Amino acid sequence: MHRAIGLAFLLLAAPSVGGCARVERARQCQELAEKVNPRLEEVGRLAAGSQVPAALRAIAGEYDAIADELGPLEFQSRALARAVKDYGLKLREIAAEARRAATARENEDRSQHSAARREVRQRAGQLEAAQRRLLAACQ
Repeated sequence: MHRAIGLAFLLLAAPSVGGCARVERARQCQELAEKVNPRLEEVGRLAAGSQVPAALRAIAGEYDAIADELGPLEFQSRALARAVKDYGLKLREIAAEARRAATARENEDRSQHSAARREVRQRAGQLEAAQRRLLAACQ
């Protein structure tokens, strides 16, 4: 359903930055990666399995959990703060669509299930774009 793109290579940016602000941004990006990557790995594992309603709901739960963890974080860089906020919003959107797909599947509503799956694919592309903006803000 969704190919998880890890944020692990954020850590590679740390040695190449100079100045206090850049070091702080690198530290914040590392903290962000440590929060996000394990959950994205779980999403990837769940998405590789069957698309039964329970798995779709579990994926939605992981996306919401990532967004919940990002919510209270504060960033010195406006660009990074905006990128994290946007990423959190995209996570919430794809979680809602995954739940809609699960409900449609449970109700055996093929039309709604198909529509929800299309939305999940579209949102997955938007989520990947948000991840790229997040990575760019960490450079």
